[in-house]
Amino acid sequence: MEDNDVPDRRISASQVAVIWNKRAKAEKGVDARYTRFSVRGRRKELDGEETSLGWLYSEKKAWSIPLRPRSSGREDRAEANKTPFRKKQEPSAA
Repeated sequence: MEDNDVPDRRISASQVAVIWNKRAKAEKGVDARYTRFSVRGRRKELDGEETSLGWLYSEKKAWSIPLRPRSSGREDRAEANKTPFRKKQEPSAA
């Protein structure tokens, strides 16, 4: 699809998710789990347009934008996120 001569089509969010999953597999060898809900937060970047059919997006942008923007990871939080959450114990009134 990544041909510049092809006109830009408008596609649904689920089709964008399929493209992203293919890209993740090809570029990074990762089985990603992008869904149509993954697209919502990036409507502006994908030139999203609300129509009577629902939101439609640019197919060219789906093939070209970064898959995970701002995803640098946080080593300082990685270990903390592995431990289960505990509520603070209130001091006993004795």
